[in-house]
Amino acid sequence: MKTFESRLRVWCGLLLVAGAVGCTVNFPDDVPYTCTETADCGGDGYVCTSLPDNGPRYCCLPDPAEVCNGLDDDCDGLVDNLETACYTGPEGTRDVGLCHAGESICTRETSIACVGQVLPGTEICNGLDDDCDGTADEDFDLKTDPGHCGACNNDCSFLQDCVNGECVRRQERDCANGQDDDGDGFTDCQDRVDCPTNTQCGPLRSNDENDYPRCQANGVCL
Repeated sequence: MKTFESRLRVWCGLLLVAGAVGCTVNFPDDVPYTCTETADCGGDGYVCTSLPDNGPRYCCLPDPAEVCNGLDDDCDGLVDNLETACYTGPEGTRDVGLCHAGESICTRETSIACVGQVLPGTEICNGLDDDCDGTADEDFDLKTDPGHCGACNNDCSFLQDCVNGECVRRQERDCANGQDDDGDGFTDCQDRVDCPTNTQCGPLRSNDENDYPRCQANGVCL
């Protein structure tokens, strides 16, 4: 790093006025030199910048990019400020749905970390594209899903089915199969709401096609 104080420029100028053929001042690379403006730094790409927190101003030769090394490589007065976007998600998901890039920062170990990015997640029913594939809630059928019936998180009761996006009371599908199809605690003819006229209350007991258990008036199957 080659810098010099403004008074040295004045001295060099006096030598030129006195008729000197030329004036060359070589400064060591490992010594910072103070300045008040970039013109004090002698050109060659050097700029006058300040140490962090408005520290002393010094001449600095910018590098093409900031790296994690505890130095102000790009001479902007900040140390290890990468100011570059980063994204570690799958290709094609950046800026799709909820996914977006983060910011590269230097860690204490002088490695690079990406903070603030949002990567693809598990799709949940919320009207948003959580997995960043361009479609929201594609894993849910709002017409048949009893947990998301007609809309996300619209939960049907345990006695309801989701039919065409509406919660409707589940019915006994078969009044003679010996099962509680609708889960209301009543089987076949015991379910007088769904099976009011049924006289059979279970599957055949023998090879005789008429040998069905019979439903009594009180709903008891005999």
